[in-house]
Amino acid sequence: MSVSELSHTISLIWKEVLQVDEVGLHDHFYDLGGNPRLLDQMRRSLQASLHVEVTLVDLCRYPTVMSLSQHYAGVGNAVSPISRSYERAQRQRQLMAQRYPVRVRFASAQT
Repeated sequence: MSVSELSHTISLIWKEVLQVDEVGLHDHFYDLGGNPRLLDQMRRSLQASLHVEVTLVDLCRYPTVMSLSQHYAGVGNAVSPISRSYERAQRQRQLMAQRYPVRVRFASAQT
């Protein structure tokens, strides 16, 4: 299936499970009223409709219709919002380490 076909199917399932009228491609599952019980219901509905193994980890890692669609379509640029946050945190840590290097003092160096 293409990303647009997957997006359409996934958004229909989200509307049904979340009982909402509209679901945007970039709306976050939990912002639309999702909860862990509904997440599992979503997983089962997606597995039945898409005929693929859908994990709770994937649903948490790709919490928008678009990111989940790209993931299951196998699109190479399907980057998890969580991955982006982790990468940003890594870069910030590296920059902080460069600015403020840790000065290690060894006990043997003081004697």
